[in-house]
Amino acid sequence: MDPAEIITLIKTGKAAYKIGKYGLFDNIVHGGKDRIGEVLIRDSSYRLWEVKVRETGKRGRYLKISSKLSAQEILASAEGYKPGKYMSITQDEWTVFALCTENDDAQLHTCAQNILDRLVR
Repeated sequence: MDPAEIITLIKTGKAAYKIGKYGLFDNIVHGGKDRIGEVLIRDSSYRLWEVKVRETGKRGRYLKISSKLSAQEILASAEGYKPGKYMSITQDEWTVFALCTENDDAQLHTCAQNILDRLVR
């Protein structure tokens, strides 16, 4: 089997696993939820935060930000979902966090840290 076939099989397997693990329930309850990923980021005060990057049919693109030191949780939406409950972020800011879940780029991480500082203050 050549490498291209192996890569295709792995990608197909991951997609099928994701659909089986989350797909049916999330399609019924949330109109389809896509768990983009999670990333741990420290703010400028060195507090550690877990940022979960999500997208659903109902909420659109959003972040679930949880403090690793306390029970503090912040929700932020790039779609203007529930303005009183979710903080507002731009689509570009959401994309920065989505990219951070896949990349270890220092500049990207610094950009995400600056956005996080604004959200947690």
